[in-house]
Amino acid sequence: MPEHAYNCSMVSVLRSPHPRVTWALDEGLQHGEGPSRRLPSHIAAPDTISVRASLQPGEAYRTRITDPNELCPSFNMYPRAHRTWQDNDVAIRLFLSLTCASSEHTYIEMCTSAADMWATIRTRHTKRGPLDQVNKLRSAMSIQFADNPDSWAATLDRISELNKAVWAGEAPTAEVIHTVLLLHVLSPFPAFVDSLLAVPDLDPAYITARLGAKQQMPKSSSLTVLAATSTKPNSKKTREREHCNNPSCKSPGGHSFPYCVAPGGGMAGKSVDEAMSKKHAEGGKAGGRMKVGRDKDGYACVTIEGTEFRLAPSTNPAPQLPPTAQFTHVNEYTALHTDDVADAAYDFETFHVEDDLHVSLN
Repeated sequence: MPEHAYNCSMVSVLRSPHPRVTWALDEGLQHGEGPSRRLPSHIAAPDTISVRASLQPGEAYRTRITDPNELCPSFNMYPRAHRTWQDNDVAIRLFLSLTCASSEHTYIEMCTSAADMWATIRTRHTKRGPLDQVNKLRSAMSIQFADNPDSWAATLDRISELNKAVWAGEAPTAEVIHTVLLLHVLSPFPAFVDSLLAVPDLDPAYITARLGAKQQMPKSSSLTVLAATSTKPNSKKTREREHCNNPSCKSPGGHSFPYCVAPGGGMAGKSVDEAMSKKHAEGGKAGGRMKVGRDKDGYACVTIEGTEFRLAPSTNPAPQLPPTAQFTHVNEYTALHTDDVADAAYDFETFHVEDDLHVSLN
């Protein structure tokens, strides 16, 4: 293959506000036409990178550098093409780092190539859209101001971040609002909501179909609650048994899709202990929302639904460092005072004392 076939003359990234449009990198590859041109060393500057929309991600030549199946040209056979490839790879990685949100840096900082970085970002944002907006709205609605005014600034910043994240997706439509309302009325059934949130393209039609299937099941404990009746609900809420909808899961009972360790599940490749630890940390188990510990002042407290209640003052005082001895540092030389008159005999004795290793003048 000719050397200039690997050359990249322009880096451009699709930036579309629509979350369902796949983003694509357009390297502007030359195909054996014209002289070979290498990107200048200052290509890393943001103003030298062209940004334009492209809805043709399927063309292989337009995504050569970000294609994990494409290999960098050999340095021994095509040294100039190899250097050009490396320069463009660095430029694309720099552009992605500058463009994406700071929350993405944790996931892409270990990527060593543009293809790896692009695959990581694309995988994380495949399910963006109404689902992401629903989750962000639910998180925002659960935030409350604390009694301590010092935490109000952080709360305001968090609300602003969630608001920007919600509007970063597509504009709310009637279908999206309908989905949000259905998920809200189903909030007493967290296991059922978790199974719905695991669906890539969730819409009101799917939720309605699932509810219809639930109502047709015999001996359904949630049938009377899911039906639109005006009767007063029972004081004791029946907890629905969790069920995993992962087709590859061999034991779907007792857990939901986000905590499934089978291939294709939310924690595929992880151990059962890791999945249970994450489930407990997120309050997915009954009684997991109450925690016992100590607050910042050392008092024993119990945390229920995010609110701390002190039980008793701490009887164990905080450890303290032992007192350090105070020393007076002498920065200048202090002369040795004596009543004797410095004569030849005194100088001779002093000379012998200084040479004796067993005698200290201190």
